[in-house]
Order: sequence, then C-alpha cells, then structure tokens
Amino acid sequence: MAGGTNIFHDATSDYPNISYEEVVEKNPDVMVFPDEYMGVEHYFENIDPVKDRPGWDIISAVQNDRIYEINSDLISRASPRLAEALEILAKMIHPEIFGQP
Repeated sequence: MAGGTNIFHDATSDYPNISYEEVVEKNPDVMVFPDEYMGVEHYFENIDPVKDRPGWDIISAVQNDRIYEINSDLISRASPRLAEALEILAKMIHPEIFGQP
C-alpha cells in the first residue's frame, strides 16, 4: 500500500532464512529496519554497521543513503497505528511525492 515491493515477496515460507549475499543479489532501492529487535531497543545502534557489511557497498539503498529505521511497534503490532506506519513507509519509499520521512 505504501508503494514498495518486498524483495523477498516470492519467498516460499513466512519466515525465510535470508543471507547477506541474497540481499546483495536482490539489490534493494530502500531498506527499512525496526528500531527494536527481540526486545533490544536500538538493536542496530545506528545504521552505519548495516552499511559496513561486507559487499553491501554495491547495494543501491546503501549507495543512495536510503536506509531507514522505523518504530517496531508501528509495524509489528496489529493496531490502528498501522496507518501511521503506512504513511511513514510511503515517505521512505517515495520522498519525491510525500517528503522526507
């Protein structure tokens, strides 16, 4: 609904194991990470370690600084706040239409 396509939309399971190499191969234009993972707030601390992963320097999202964090509660809990998440994602995917996130 936000105008993006998950690079693993064709996965054969709901929770596929994905390698770094597969992400490089799919070459996403935008990457979105939760700000919390498995109960650890700011799990990634900042986006720089993500950018510095071996081989990820050729990914379009990394080259164009289109890596974002989003509040994990907005995207992982079914609630009316999903509409807020949708708006934020639309801004991340299409800043030329909606403005910066």
